[in-house]
Amino acid sequence: MKSTRRRFERRWLPVIVAAGALLGARGLAVGPGDPAPTLSVGTLDGQVVLTSFRTSKATLVNFWATWCEPCKDEMPALQELYERRSADGLQVVGVHLLGNHVGEITAFLEERGIDYPVRLGDTDDAERWTVGLLPTSFLIDDKGVVVRRYVGATPQQVAGLVADVDAWLDGERLGTMIESEAPAVTTP
Repeated sequence: MKSTRRRFERRWLPVIVAAGALLGARGLAVGPGDPAPTLSVGTLDGQVVLTSFRTSKATLVNFWATWCEPCKDEMPALQELYERRSADGLQVVGVHLLGNHVGEITAFLEERGIDYPVRLGDTDDAERWTVGLLPTSFLIDDKGVVVRRYVGATPQQVAGLVADVDAWLDGERLGTMIESEAPAVTTP
């Protein structure tokens, strides 16, 4: 069963992610003001958990993959944000897409000192959240509503994401959205 699912995901996840990119380009992607889709994903130790957005002041959901260079570049900033603001009500959840064995993902995270919760995503998650490029992150409020969607990880975008989370937690206005074509990667 697992090998069939894995073959399905390796074959169809890139297609679903590309469809998500097209939907995003047409304004049909999950974005600000939309209810956050459910996030019921597997943990690295094999459990399935439903992430609740109502238990924290803000949740940052980050879709990434081990082969994604921009994802790797933004991870230290997300880790620092998690360490600095989790006591203020921030929940960070990484969702790994596209393969890799759990052992490889765990080693990857340990090498980089990443200890915020990471889940294993699949084609359903990519489709529900309309993830077309990696990394893609969502800032979600305590009512489960998307505040902002971030696609890509230029240094300016990462700084903007961090500033937005800080502002949201401090009850201030968010900054101007920084859009960029790169760096972000499509799935192979």
